[in-house]
Amino acid sequence: MTYTRRISSKGGITIPQRLRHEAGLMPGMVIDMVMITSGPQDINRGVHIGPHIDTCPRCGGTDDVLAARGITACRKCLREMLDALDEMEGGNG
Repeated sequence: MTYTRRISSKGGITIPQRLRHEAGLMPGMVIDMVMITSGPQDINRGVHIGPHIDTCPRCGGTDDVLAARGITACRKCLREMLDALDEMEGGNG
């Protein structure tokens, strides 16, 4: 189903209630908006809107991502960083 909306003077749009419900988007939920560019001359470009997915800023992965105290990273990268820290501290000892 296609929904057509006008962008407000402040750049906002209202996502219709039925579409929000079908997409699982709830009031207050954090969302991600991703620019989609594909095809010849960007003929299929658009914006994908979906629930927010934590992403590791180091590797870009979305599996096993943890967020605490303002730090977001996947377990693999956290382990690698902890191992590197252990090596650095061991070398100073």
